[in-house]
Order: sequence, then structure tokens, then C-alpha cells
Amino acid sequence: MQLLASIAGAQILVNTVSYVKGTLKLGDVEYGWVMAAFGIGATLSAVAFGAISQRFRQDNLCAVRCDFDNLIPPASKLCLC
Repeated sequence: MQLLASIAGAQILVNTVSYVKGTLKLGDVEYGWVMAAFGIGATLSAVAFGAISQRFRQDNLCAVRCDFDNLIPPASKLCLC
């Protein structure tokens, strides 16, 4: 689980730099805002997951996470222009 979190974090950093600066043609300030949003989202998710994981079995949480991932469109599909 920790290895997957590390890989996802590294992928977010690399892909965000190329997307914000390359595709969107934005600067360092906007990149900072995007990374701040990722950090806040990760913090809130960790707190929520910690609170929820104490109430339910691990199997149920995995099923909920898979369903939740399908609800959020990838950033490339969102109109950020």
C-alpha cells in the first residue's frame, strides 16, 4: 500500500509539471496553486479514510474506493482552459 502511494505521488508530481507548464502554458505560481490543491485534497482524504477505516472492514473500503474512482473524471477530460 505504501509503495503504491509513493508511486502515485511521484506520478502526480511529474505529470502535473508537464501538464501545467506544457499543456496549459501556465507559470510557477499556478503550478504552486495546483500542488497546494493536491496537498489539501490528500490531507482531507487521509483524515477521512482514517476515520472511515475504523468503522468498516477492509474489503468494503476497497469496493467503495473503486466505485468512487469511477465518479471522478481524469484531469485531461476536464475543461481547464
